[in-house]
Amino acid sequence: MVSRNQLLGDLNPVEVVKKPPEVQLYTPAWRFHKSYPKGKLITSDKVLAKLDEEGWKDHPGKVQLLPGHEHLFEG
Repeated sequence: MVSRNQLLGDLNPVEVVKKPPEVQLYTPAWRFHKSYPKGKLITSDKVLAKLDEEGWKDHPGKVQLLPGHEHLFEG
C-alpha cells in the first residue's frame, strides 16, 4: 500500500534526467562582414549557421582589401 503521508512521500521517486551538453562541431570560429570588418568570434553552431546565411565570410580578405595585397586585385 502506498503511503499518503506528505512527510514520507509516495515512495515513487521522480527521475531527474540530465541533458548532455550540446556538442559544437564547427565553433569556435571567426566571421567577418562589411559592417563588422574586424570580425566576430562565434561560439555556437546555431549562430554560425545564421550568420553564414546572412552573408558573413570566414576571411577578412573576402569583405575588404587587405593592406599590402592591392597588386592581387589590379587589372
